[in-house]
Amino acid sequence: MNIEKPLLKDGIMVHLHKLAIEDTDEFISINGRIYNASTNQLTTSDNKQVQLKPIQAALLKLFIKHRGKLLSRDEIIQEVWKNKIVEDATVNSTLSRLRNVLGCKGDVIKTHHKIGYCLIGSVEPLEHNIFSERITETALSLDPDSPVTEAPTSKSPSKLFNLSVLILVSSLILMVIYFLQASILDNTTRPISNPTLTPLTHTQGIEFFPSLSADKNWLAYTHKADQHSPFELLIQNARTYETTVIQDAPHMSSPFWAADNQTLYYQTFDNNRCEIKKITPAQSPTQSTISTVAMCGGQLSISPIAISSDNTWLYFSYKASKSMPFIVKRKNLITLEEQQLTFPSQKSYGDYSISLSKDNNKLAFIRSIADSLKELYILDIEQNITSRIAQYRHVIYTTSWSPDDNEIVFVDSNDHLAAINVRTRETRVLFSSEHHIQTPVSVDTSSLLASVGEFKTNNVQAWSLTQPDEPPTPLIQSSFNDRGAVMFKDTDTTKIAFISNRSGNNQLWLFDGQAYKQLTHFAVGHTLNNLQFSHNGQLISFLDNNQLAILSLETKEINHFGKLGDNFRNPIWMCGSSRYLLTTKLVNNSWTLHKIDAKLTAVETLLPEVDSVKGDCMTGHYYISKVHEDGIFKLANDFSTVISGPLLPHTHFLDADEWHLEDGAVFFISQEQLLHTKLSNPGETKALSSHLQGIKQFSKLGDTILLNHTSVSGSYIAHIQL
Repeated sequence: MNIEKPLLKDGIMVHLHKLAIEDTDEFISINGRIYNASTNQLTTSDNKQVQLKPIQAALLKLFIKHRGKLLSRDEIIQEVWKNKIVEDATVNSTLSRLRNVLGCKGDVIKTHHKIGYCLIGSVEPLEHNIFSERITETALSLDPDSPVTEAPTSKSPSKLFNLSVLILVSSLILMVIYFLQASILDNTTRPISNPTLTPLTHTQGIEFFPSLSADKNWLAYTHKADQHSPFELLIQNARTYETTVIQDAPHMSSPFWAADNQTLYYQTFDNNRCEIKKITPAQSPTQSTISTVAMCGGQLSISPIAISSDNTWLYFSYKASKSMPFIVKRKNLITLEEQQLTFPSQKSYGDYSISLSKDNNKLAFIRSIADSLKELYILDIEQNITSRIAQYRHVIYTTSWSPDDNEIVFVDSNDHLAAINVRTRETRVLFSSEHHIQTPVSVDTSSLLASVGEFKTNNVQAWSLTQPDEPPTPLIQSSFNDRGAVMFKDTDTTKIAFISNRSGNNQLWLFDGQAYKQLTHFAVGHTLNNLQFSHNGQLISFLDNNQLAILSLETKEINHFGKLGDNFRNPIWMCGSSRYLLTTKLVNNSWTLHKIDAKLTAVETLLPEVDSVKGDCMTGHYYISKVHEDGIFKLANDFSTVISGPLLPHTHFLDADEWHLEDGAVFFISQEQLLHTKLSNPGETKALSSHLQGIKQFSKLGDTILLNHTSVSGSYIAHIQL
């Protein structure tokens, strides 16, 4: 077959040149260095060999393939990290290390600010292998003035027979693999039958975060006797059941036995200082020396910690202040070097509930995006790649790797003990129990430890401003969790809306002074928060899995705003309105103030970087709290800007159920006390009553304040044999 002369111009030469570069067996010259694409080795000008890491090699091959083309950061993440969730710091560090081994700064891989990157250096294929030689020789032998003919090809009967046999054998192998995979996947989805549960501890109060030494002789766990008691650390001899209390700080949690069976690490919190300490209690718990090994910030943390099996690296969550998110750090216990491993958005709660794989290569953790949006991530420590595995709408206290590092064990939204396969992302139920299970920790392939029982119960109490010397009185009581109550009152009726699991799952309930009525009938897995009555008392706004919803008491219909997956926070009805609401919504990783028209379902964007909003309906002014600034700020009448503030600049106002405005005064929670001050004279801040301690959230109507009263139930550490 003849090839027309125009095909032999520059286009085909460029095409052949590109084919040679893209061949995986090629030796390629880059900036005077020789890159072996098959072994991912780079030979420098002085004949030193540098072994590229897989992620660096993948990035280099992408640049070579698209030499001279501008690649955006998104394109790089898509091709190199296969659309995994990757921190900006990971991309930057990978680029920096690649530039270093190439012996360049910006003269080979050029940065186009806020646009992307481009390989501009000298890149030439070296004629080393047969493929390169064939392409090069063919290109050089082509004479533009002479025709090129294609040699005829034929296949002998023996070659056809061999090809047929090969296809048949390959098909059979693929069928076997398919059925094996189907069988394996089928088995992973079946719940394990007839597990047994054996109590190991019997102390009054709640017990959680168990840690068993590798030789299984010592059990450490966190204990809290009652609501007002601090967290303490207990160590139990697994053979004799003799228990010792370790108490060197007001709050202690998150024990973790090192692989040497001798050293126990744990967290403490005292005087706004979070520390990680170690003790060697195996010989004599009461006489062991305690030493501090790391700082974990300025906030109380009960997030688990982890130690590498060689006792070299300590992994922990770190929170500098209330306004900053949790981050994951690690510290080398030999060199004392510290590294920040995760970089959550400043608008999120952050990263916690960490678990280190048995091979020390992967770290699982939970990232809290909002109250009812949690994400499970895995950090590949060697490659510095973070991958999102799953999303959840419930609180996950701990994660635990299975002994083979193939699954992560956790408690699902139905309170089932479950495991998610990190490769297939499929979840299977390990144990479905009538008991409440939390903080599971894998022991071996067929057993684990967990906390069994309810941590706490919530009831609703009322306290009157007109009787400041009296303690709060019970208002809504049951053996279930009743919380988040708000009140509506007019001349004829008084009604209280609240959240309760008294029907099995969290639902909205109404109490009219005479009877309780269940308002919603959600399936399992719904997280409900932030109840608010409209001005006329006929509508209740609330958050359903972080989505804004409005319930009509007349029709019982529920309208959701936004699309599934949207995240709202702290909605309030505007003063005197049963139509308009103000709320914050997560937009491009920023909490932004919005105005909602409940009648037209219209949404108007107002102001960025807003955490919560409140209206002083007696003065007509609105105030906001900001995401990363302390104090509250007064808004202009059109909500477009802040006109004054911060007021109370030394207090961080996070959620709307932690503060309230009325007639120029602000009521707010600080250090679990309910305080009160006038905005005109914030220096005169005082506690409302000595009876109001341990307050986490409240609502106010007139002289009545509704409180969540939390009491410790009872839980124990159990061994679960699967």
